[in-house]
Amino acid sequence: MAPRAGDWRSRLEGRECVSEQLAQLAERPDVVLLPRRRMPHGRGSTDLLAVGPGGVTVVNALLLRGRLTIVPARPGAPARLLVGGHDHTSVVTEVESAVNLVRRALSAGGRPAPPVHGALCVPGDWELAPFATCELRDVTIDGPGTVALIAGRDGRLPAAAVERTAERLQRAFPSAGPRRYAA
Repeated sequence: MAPRAGDWRSRLEGRECVSEQLAQLAERPDVVLLPRRRMPHGRGSTDLLAVGPGGVTVVNALLLRGRLTIVPARPGAPARLLVGGHDHTSVVTEVESAVNLVRRALSAGGRPAPPVHGALCVPGDWELAPFATCELRDVTIDGPGTVALIAGRDGRLPAAAVERTAERLQRAFPSAGPRRYAA
């Protein structure tokens, strides 16, 4: 049984937990996983790019502890993501930025880009009910099972197009290597 959300001891362990769970869940031969990719111009990195028949999914791990709450937009105030009562909307903004960079890289030269979706993955057994959705500004926030379903969604991309797209992403976003954390 996989560890529950928050059972990991360090951020590195949480990221490894997400990677293992997504790798097990997305073992489809038509899905290509590109872990830990650097964004251009020093704009950080993303934990995973998944390319499948339904397009590209940009995945970051949400390694925060506490109750997750989406505060709806109000007049004069945008929607926000609260974790443990603290505003962490910036993690959604990071995923949106990575989604835009991936779209831009794939549409370079006037080529039509496949669909690109963003997701924040919470490690462990945390999953929403199948009929519920937790989204903030087109970024899905859920456990690895739901994120793997999004990454492996059906679509129109044939296997050759999936491979070409994965190769283009590998060139545009080089491997970031393993994360290093201070002891």
